[in-house]
Amino acid sequence: MPAEPITNTFNAESKPVITPPEAKQFFEAAQRNDMPTVLRFIMENPDAPKWKSAEGMTGLMYAAREGAREAAWIIIKSGHPVDEVNPNGSTALMFAAFTGKAVIAELLLKAGADINHINTNGHTALMSAAAHDFKNTVTLLLRFGADVTPKDGDGLTALDYVRENGYTDILQPLVDAGIKQAEDKLSAAEAAKKAAAEAEVPGAMLKPTNDDNTERLRQLEKNLLKAKLV
Repeated sequence: MPAEPITNTFNAESKPVITPPEAKQFFEAAQRNDMPTVLRFIMENPDAPKWKSAEGMTGLMYAAREGAREAAWIIIKSGHPVDEVNPNGSTALMFAAFTGKAVIAELLLKAGADINHINTNGHTALMSAAAHDFKNTVTLLLRFGADVTPKDGDGLTALDYVRENGYTDILQPLVDAGIKQAEDKLSAAEAAKKAAAEAEVPGAMLKPTNDDNTERLRQLEKNLLKAKLV
């Protein structure tokens, strides 16, 4: 007896998408990097990238997790959003980071993936990569501006995971990134404070602002005074 189709909503504004029983073949093709099959499914079913498995996984999530580069590329290029989440709130980028698939992570980031997305456990892509000592992936995420400050449900940051596990190769890059991000935030705060202070300077201390036609109006005023004196 065929399995019942799964109904899921891709996002709050889209219509519900029906995941047909044959979607299993699409998910399997995405995992094994079967480009022709993935492409065929997308051409025949434009909503294929929106389909979700019984586990709440999309084809892109499977491809990202398994390192299926070409399959991931095709799905990304189909134009669908890349930040769909599974029941745990994890995105395809987080699956790529969790398994150290830096190449796919870069594809996703260039496609606009949210680098600092936090799942229901409070984890980010950077935490996942750092917790497994994936140097290339951590380096990539830091290069794209991953925030090092988020804490998970246990109050741990990406740097905490690295320190606890003794991952010396990625310790310093995370420390350096943390220092730079703190300095950038401080500079931004100081700039905002300065701008606010300047906005409160008394009017007498500010350079007057003139309309474009100020001189013409002054000349007109002189002419009127002269007319009254004659």
